[in-house]
Amino acid sequence: MATPSIRAGATAEHPGGSFKSFPFLNLPSELRNEIYEILVENTPLRLTRRRSDRIIVNPSPLLLVSKQVFKEYSTLDYSAATLETRVIDYDFTHVSEYLDSLSESEIADLISKDSTQPAKRRFRIELVAGQPHDDWKTIIDWLNRMAHPDKAGGKIDFEYDWIPSSWKREWLGFESMDGVIEILDFVVSGFDKEGRAWKEWTRIRAALEEGIRALGSRMETAPVAGLAELIDALWELRGNVVMARMGS
Repeated sequence: MATPSIRAGATAEHPGGSFKSFPFLNLPSELRNEIYEILVENTPLRLTRRRSDRIIVNPSPLLLVSKQVFKEYSTLDYSAATLETRVIDYDFTHVSEYLDSLSESEIADLISKDSTQPAKRRFRIELVAGQPHDDWKTIIDWLNRMAHPDKAGGKIDFEYDWIPSSWKREWLGFESMDGVIEILDFVVSGFDKEGRAWKEWTRIRAALEEGIRALGSRMETAPVAGLAELIDALWELRGNVVMARMGS
């Protein structure tokens, strides 16, 4: 169902050309609550990346309308609202810390019971491509967490989106984002293909590929370094990944 666009004090143009404010607060409280519920269902909450305060932000402008609307809207049950956050340079640290702060019941709300019982709330992650780290440790740490039986989040079906506009073509000298995906395929190749970590990588990979398709064209970059140097770098990279996994 489409989300209605509602804003207290919004104006509506009449056929005669005059404007009149919509008396939102004059609606019965039951109707206002129904509108609030629709907004809660369709307005994702944002998990901030600031280390000082891992807080959830409600971006709805409705909270700025008036004290009465703020009170009515902010006291609703947000336990089913979709969560969104941004991950930069494949660094999921703030997501991991947030998951560690949740109770068992809050984690359960994010887990699908089965194919017929989806999770009570969704968790969507926007991937912002920055200059990757030399050993790709950030993404390895995230995948290791997904594979760890005692870490919160291993059963959550995270949704990923890649923001193509965040890609800078000069990074790493790869011919396109396809080159980065190929390198990441190599980096994570040591994971069990039937395990949760690999399943999570396939979701991230699918988001990157979808972003490439959305661009509609390949990105041109500087020429790739010599093949021998690239192979040497890959083996060194793989060694770092193995050591990271052994130490986790």
